[in-house]
This record gives sequence, structure tokens and C-alpha cells, in this order.
Amino acid sequence: AFYLTVTLLAISRLIGHDKNSILQVGYIGSFLENSSYYQQQVKKFSNGMIKLRFSNDSNLIGPAIATYINYSQWD
Repeated sequence: AFYLTVTLLAISRLIGHDKNSILQVGYIGSFLENSSYYQQQVKKFSNGMIKLRFSNDSNLIGPAIATYINYSQWD
């Protein structure tokens, strides 16, 4: 959580995000969505300046197919 927080804050500085406003970060994946402890740690390490937002209707079908096709070519 600490490394994620400092990485997101560094990227926000690179893109010129106002350091006094909350940085909203969208993400996909069930691990982070179901880990309230990890989310709370990000909030703690960022002093509440990072808000994680789960992308509920993200479309992962295309990347899943591409991964399968590329993986099947490795055999």
C-alpha cells in the first residue's frame, strides 16, 4: 500500500495534478475491491489525498482474449 501510494503521488506530480486536491484513481480487479484493509492503508499513507474508485463495468474481454491468443502461441 505504501509503494502504491508513493507511486500514485509521484505520477500525479508528473502530470501536474494540484497537490491540494484529492487524486481519484480508477482501478479494476477483485483483490483491491475486496481488501478494505489495503484501501484503508492507501488512505492512511496518502493522508486521505487518494481516493480509489472501482470501475464496476470495465471491459476485460478484449485483453483476456489477447492474452489467451498470445499465450497459446508460446507452446
